[in-house]
Amino acid sequence: MSNYDEKTGIAYGVISANSLDSFVFNEIFDQVYESYSEWLYEQWRKDLQVEYPELSEEEIEDKLLENIELSDIDEIEGEFELDGVKGQLTMLGGAYILFITYSKYSTYAPFCSPCCPGAGDLDSIGKSGKNESNLAWCYNVPPQWLNQE
Repeated sequence: MSNYDEKTGIAYGVISANSLDSFVFNEIFDQVYESYSEWLYEQWRKDLQVEYPELSEEEIEDKLLENIELSDIDEIEGEFELDGVKGQLTMLGGAYILFITYSKYSTYAPFCSPCCPGAGDLDSIGKSGKNESNLAWCYNVPPQWLNQE
């Protein structure tokens, strides 16, 4: 089985970004985007230094600015921590989802599809009609994070 906390045995919860309050998702997205951008910038720097060893640091900076202006980052992923909840923001089928890898909140949820084996599908709580034996005990998001619309 994958997608569970090896120390606690609690499964990760998976939730669609659309299920979250937009302010919560924006805070998570901004956090991940900042760290992803820093990582990407350093990767580009290293690649340029290898590709153009003859360039000065100033010329490398100029090329980095060109890369940034030409880049169209439409998919990001990375880890986040907000309100004591830890997780991973990623994309699945063109939509953002969150793996909740630690939280003081937990619940029973139906198991996810084969795309996220062993994880609990937080978007399907109460919709499956399954009994507890067919559910995953998984980390959950705080109730105030949920989209109330």
